[in-house]
Amino acid sequence: ISNQGRIGEFVASLIGGAWSILTFFVVPIAIYEEKSVFGSIKESLRIMKAKWGESLGGNFSFGIIRLIGILAGVGIFMLLQSINPIIGAVIAGIIIIGTLTITAAAKTVFVAAVYNRVNDKNTGLFESDTLDGSFITRR
Repeated sequence: ISNQGRIGEFVASLIGGAWSILTFFVVPIAIYEEKSVFGSIKESLRIMKAKWGESLGGNFSFGIIRLIGILAGVGIFMLLQSINPIIGAVIAGIIIIGTLTITAAAKTVFVAAVYNRVNDKNTGLFESDTLDGSFITRR
């Protein structure tokens, strides 16, 4: 039974990863092109297939930044719990929520810049090499 739980978790993580790839450009497409949710998903998939093939590269990961922020919050809590657990929990909560909020906003800006790069539009302060290096190019 414990193996079924692990297999289920593995399958769920695969489905989650596929969904993340499929919906990578949904927000900028919905905003810039004013498409429906399903139209945005279809267009996102089309862009991923046309520009970068099936696989994403891991050159830029907001997940690592989130993990570091969460670990910092947990570490602060553990250090402060012996002094004052309430203060430790509040400070840890602020660090974790702040990290999650900032990384979510940064990822949204980054995805919009990549979308603009794909469509040969102005990418602001992002360099083309940085945006192009975010994915593994199809051969």
